[in-house]
Amino acid sequence: MALVSKLLGEAGANTGIEHRGASILRLLCTLSSSTSAIILLKLYRKSLKIRKSTKKALQVQRLQSLQKSQDGVEQNRRHGVNTNKKLYSQFMRIFRILVPKWNSPEVGFMSLISFMLVVRSCCDLWTIYLGTLLEAAIISGETSSFLQHLKKFALTMPLMSLTNSLLKYSSRQLEIRFRARLTKHLMQKYMYKMTFYKLNQKMRNTDALITTDVERFASTSATLYSQLSKPMLDILIYVYGISRSIGASVPATMLGYLAVAAFVIAILRRPMARLTASEQALEGEYRFANSRIITNSEEISFYKGGPRELEWMLNSFSNLYQHLDGFIAFKFITEFFENFVAKYIATVVGYYAVGRPFFNVKDGTKFTQKEFKTRQESYYRSGRMLVNLSQAIGRLTLNAKNLSRLAGYTSRIHELLDNLNRLNLEEDNRLENQGTNKSLGRYVIQDHVIRFENVPIVTPNGDVLIKCLCLEVRSGMNVLVTILGELWPLTGGTLTKPDTSKLFYVPQKPYMPYGSFRDQIIYPDSVSEMRAKGLRYGDLVKFLQLVDLDWMVIQSADVPKKPSMASSNDNHADDLEQIWRAEGGEGEIKEQELRTLGQRRSWDAIENWMDVLSGGQKQRLAMARMIYHRPQYAILDECTSAVSVDIEGSIYRYCRSANITLFTVTHRKSLYNYHDYVLHMDGRGSYSMKKIDHDKDPEFGCNRHAGYAMEHQGQLHPFLGHFRYHSDPWESAYGRPLRLYNQHFGNGLVEEDLPPLDTWAMMHPRPRRVKVDVHQFRPSELSVKVVENYVVVEGQHDDREDAHGYITRHFKRRYRLPDNAKEDQLRVDLSSDGILEIFAPRMVEAHHDPNAAKAFPIHQTGKPASVSGGCGGQINGGHHFHSLSA
Repeated sequence: MALVSKLLGEAGANTGIEHRGASILRLLCTLSSSTSAIILLKLYRKSLKIRKSTKKALQVQRLQSLQKSQDGVEQNRRHGVNTNKKLYSQFMRIFRILVPKWNSPEVGFMSLISFMLVVRSCCDLWTIYLGTLLEAAIISGETSSFLQHLKKFALTMPLMSLTNSLLKYSSRQLEIRFRARLTKHLMQKYMYKMTFYKLNQKMRNTDALITTDVERFASTSATLYSQLSKPMLDILIYVYGISRSIGASVPATMLGYLAVAAFVIAILRRPMARLTASEQALEGEYRFANSRIITNSEEISFYKGGPRELEWMLNSFSNLYQHLDGFIAFKFITEFFENFVAKYIATVVGYYAVGRPFFNVKDGTKFTQKEFKTRQESYYRSGRMLVNLSQAIGRLTLNAKNLSRLAGYTSRIHELLDNLNRLNLEEDNRLENQGTNKSLGRYVIQDHVIRFENVPIVTPNGDVLIKCLCLEVRSGMNVLVTILGELWPLTGGTLTKPDTSKLFYVPQKPYMPYGSFRDQIIYPDSVSEMRAKGLRYGDLVKFLQLVDLDWMVIQSADVPKKPSMASSNDNHADDLEQIWRAEGGEGEIKEQELRTLGQRRSWDAIENWMDVLSGGQKQRLAMARMIYHRPQYAILDECTSAVSVDIEGSIYRYCRSANITLFTVTHRKSLYNYHDYVLHMDGRGSYSMKKIDHDKDPEFGCNRHAGYAMEHQGQLHPFLGHFRYHSDPWESAYGRPLRLYNQHFGNGLVEEDLPPLDTWAMMHPRPRRVKVDVHQFRPSELSVKVVENYVVVEGQHDDREDAHGYITRHFKRRYRLPDNAKEDQLRVDLSSDGILEIFAPRMVEAHHDPNAAKAFPIHQTGKPASVSGGCGGQINGGHHFHSLSA
């Protein structure tokens, strides 16, 4: 400022410019300093706020999407990411993978980098020496000396260029070799047996860890090796040179300043590792949101879910953007102090340190008595070395940010390695125990057969699905779906169809979008769109009841939205018991009820539903989504292949009652009962379409059981009587069918519904009879007739109000009489709980016209149906079983 004031004063001595210029400069300096302080304070507060919000968002995200790996997340939350002992031990573990032995190529490239760094430092010293001589020759006017030194300087340039190129080449080679070593190691562990399947259920964004994080870790590691080695080597060389030139007090001053600056910058950069790890996690989530669009583009197109997917993608990017915005502000603050402390203040300290010997008579007597030229050369040489020493100290200090970034990458890769090693060890222990422990079962390799022999079906959580399974298996219709959904072009003809919003597609492999449990039902609608349709959460519960998934959601409003995920099992059990009490539970809660409650979710629960739900649950949830949207036409592509027959039947019956026209691609003949036409394509360009006659055509359901029995010539008689499976005893339940042979009216049996060969019968002498659930009808609305050796049960009533609105019902069921049935003594009873029971006694001689129809009265017993009676929907005879359901 004094120099500027002096210049201004010389330019306008008689006009007062000097005084005004100095005042203006002081004002500008004051304003700039104040403005800088205010900006720094605001940015710092902004960075703190965003860092806190990002940390909180990441914690919530991890609790929601990584519940299966909760222990690992909780451990990271407690211990965090540090750059001290933990970083060193983690990095050394990974470094042993990068450099497995001392004669590996990586060691060679590291040695080459070290050698090139020494050569480069020597070149820097030679440049300082020649630069001093050149400037001295210019000042003294010695032409020959100047040209001689200039020639030497020019000859040094090719060596310096080669040195810099070899340094970059070696660093890049080291980087790619580090990446190759680490990638191969991780991929071998990742693809070891079934580790990849188990890991994807415990960790999110494994693909980003193996690709992006490994690449950045390798790049940062290779770069840090040269960036840390060169400054440390320069510090040693320049400290030695300055000590010999002007004394040890100068480098001692600089090294003391180095310690203070490093301490200050380390405090400022403390959150850098955590913020870097958070950035990578959010980047992974954003990449995952984009990859889901590519993987499920067909399903999203059918659902017209583009706007909803766009909303989720923008939310994911918004989280990343907010974090990066705060991260940039944090970097601005830290870089400001780094430049101020490591560069500019270091320059001031350097000038003070190198200038003190020239002015202090006690310390610099040898300089005070020398000539001007000698003093200038000594100062220039020492000053240049001190400048390089300051730069080396600055580079070493500034590399702390790269070290913090490396800490973030190291922690993520080390976590991946821990999970891989643990899963590999579990797999090895499982195989070892399988070979030594006979109680765990064994595998037998044999072609052309799949056979289960007394195999229990047990989930990884220990839930027994089947106690003992015995089973042996020996060894183009969905194109209509793509045409209707406008995914394939219409190359000819005319296709008349409703708008795509009136069509709904349910594939065999349902699409589970990212979002809450509620979103799995209302997708692609939002909550506001759901409410605009006049639907509430109670309606969603009804939809779940139709597909038998209402047990998955917490329905009470007086309990926590989600069971506590605390580490204490007691607290978790208390929360579950609270839910159970709020929903009407009494007495002591059982272990099975606790387990079922523990599987419940709140409407807002966010999980990776593709992995959490089973195949059947995903298909049923997709059908609930279809019921929610209630389209005019539903295209069902093998969408109930993993759903039990009773639940499948209830879903299709509801669709028909709701006037939803169904296009079903299926191989299940049981679904013919809910359709009117069948289209068959032979795969050679031809097709046939046939109307389904439910009353006469045996191919489509009416006579299929009788035909199946006659085809096997009465060999189905072992299946008579009470049925008992290996899994649990048979129980009748007329109110809500839970087993195969329990049924409401109109729900018939097909070939696929027959029990497996490992089912046995317990024979009991009793009258031959059939039971049908007709509790929806009054006695006057029912009729039972015998037509052409068939018992025909028919019921019909007009509009009637029930829990779901007004409904009209009509059904007709036919049963084939056994050959020796006594038709005249057929008895029909109706119990007080709506169970119609038909008895067919044995016949001695037949004295009736088989073509004549005869009606039978219905006797009201006034008592509930006997649970111990025959199975619903069949007539039992002595040695033959003939059944027909329509």
